[in-house]
Amino acid sequence: MDHGDMNHGEMAGGDMHAGMDHGGMDHAAMSGGMAAAEAIAEGVLNTIDPEAGSVNITHPPMPEINWPEMTMDIP
Repeated sequence: MDHGDMNHGEMAGGDMHAGMDHGGMDHAAMSGGMAAAEAIAEGVLNTIDPEAGSVNITHPPMPEINWPEMTMDIP
């Protein structure tokens, strides 16, 4: 997936993170820049909210990028 067109600054400060459970993440171990590693995972689409224009997904741990299992709302 090419994230080149994504506004990462807007994502970090916006409401996108409000619905994410980051409890298991070790933020200190994460790089501040773009990750050099790539990970591919399958997830579960839990809900679709057409009014909010968002979906809720759960994905398994992704050790390639040091991410635990997460459930999150994505706009």
